[in-house]
Amino acid sequence: MTTPENRIGIQLDRSSHNSIVNCRATENGCTGIELRSSEECLLTGNAMDGNRYNFVVYAQEDADYVHSIDTSNTVDGKAIYYLFNATANPEGDFVDAGTIYAFNCTGLDIHDLILSNEYAGVYIRDCSGLDIHDLTLSDNNYGIALGTSTDITLDTIAATENNHGIYLKDCSESTIRGGVTAQNNGDGIMSYDSENNHISDCIIEESKWRSIVLVGNRNCIVSYCTVSNSNAYNNYWYRNIHLIGSNNCILFLNSFVKNTTYEEYYSQDILWNSPSALTYLYGEKMYTHTSPVGNYWGGQHTVAQIKTVTVSGDSPFIGNGFTDNYPLMEPVDAYTFVKNTGGADDIDTTGNNHVGAAGNLNAGDAVTMPFEGAAVTGVTITAAKNINLMTVTVGPVQTGPKGLNGPVYQYLEADLIHTTDDAIAEADFNFSVPKAWLTVQGLTPEDVVLWRYHDGAWVPLPTEVLRDEGDHIVCRAVSPGFSYFAIGEGGDAVTTQPVETTPTADAEAESGDGTIPVSTPPPPLR
Repeated sequence: MTTPENRIGIQLDRSSHNSIVNCRATENGCTGIELRSSEECLLTGNAMDGNRYNFVVYAQEDADYVHSIDTSNTVDGKAIYYLFNATANPEGDFVDAGTIYAFNCTGLDIHDLILSNEYAGVYIRDCSGLDIHDLTLSDNNYGIALGTSTDITLDTIAATENNHGIYLKDCSESTIRGGVTAQNNGDGIMSYDSENNHISDCIIEESKWRSIVLVGNRNCIVSYCTVSNSNAYNNYWYRNIHLIGSNNCILFLNSFVKNTTYEEYYSQDILWNSPSALTYLYGEKMYTHTSPVGNYWGGQHTVAQIKTVTVSGDSPFIGNGFTDNYPLMEPVDAYTFVKNTGGADDIDTTGNNHVGAAGNLNAGDAVTMPFEGAAVTGVTITAAKNINLMTVTVGPVQTGPKGLNGPVYQYLEADLIHTTDDAIAEADFNFSVPKAWLTVQGLTPEDVVLWRYHDGAWVPLPTEVLRDEGDHIVCRAVSPGFSYFAIGEGGDAVTTQPVETTPTADAEAESGDGTIPVSTPPPPLR
């Protein structure tokens, strides 16, 4: 049976225990196949293509989600994954997925997919311990919809031109980081009746309704996000930041650029600045525990540093129903918030997860800086001479200079700022590698090496395995300086001859060892 060019191709509404087999629903104005308030239906061999939303499941009760739907059902030629009680990825690792529904699942790793024209690109309910990352979601009703789930990580999600970007309801202990939501017709990121969640390092652009929505949330944090160019109309629904009925939430180090409407209603104990004074670099000067820090509010202030009410007397930023007592004078990118400033009594717990800093080091002193977001978890630097100020950045890049023939787990760029390589005696890198990757590549832990790109060639660094931590190994490597790095297979046979490179205009700044780095590849979506 073929159902072309209707509003809905096939709909079951409060009609259970039915089968839909070998049908095609094409070019319908609303949905291809829709299961509404039905249960225990069988779908196999159906093709949905060219519909506004190909496949939809609406549910009033938990039982309405219980269906038998296998991967022989397709949306725009890609498989539907409809999973119950799964504890690992299915065979094929979702590589051919068109939409994913998961119920009461744990341990899934959903990644590197392009999903469009669905009711939800990814629909998650009653799940825990899921890692969802590197997805591109467009033209869906919901890019990602999460319900009654816990410990879900959304990392590097691009949700653009959907009705709604990312939606959470009744979720807890979850993280949204490094995401981009742009030009969505409704809301960018919505969180309803959820608790203990963290939204960080996200970019929310041109939302036509609301950019960030927290309704009935408890103990949630929003930090390091940039909200810009949202269409805030003079209407209840159209707001850039919208809090209602929430408690004990913290919003700080966010940049609100070219927006107009920010509001907090019927909420209690909302903190619009960091819970404590932070340490940060501004220009070449380090400010140690100067004050708490708030948010940037689109050029409302003019002083090019963080305002401190008790010192400068500058007025706070007053929104609709709230006050930010410590607004930023420039967007967050103008400041570098650091985790370590060189002393045991002077360590901040909040900061950019790819930046560390230290100061007042004498020759022979060592300082350890923790990092997140990459395979490198820490760098210990030993000073060769006095160092007044030192900043270190470590982050993954999509690719690196040519010259490695063996498998590479991760390319990295590590920069040394405010000092040079000749001021350090050595830098010890601690990093972790999943055992699953070693198994796929046919490698042992002893085969792993940290490579450094120097003078136009990849150089293997002395590397040792420190310990086995169950699902991954932890290694240590010693480097004389900073540059591009790669974690991969060691051995003499994996390198080629030095590679000639021509730096671009954006890459002509000298690196810490005085060499000019190769042109930087486009960074991962962040």
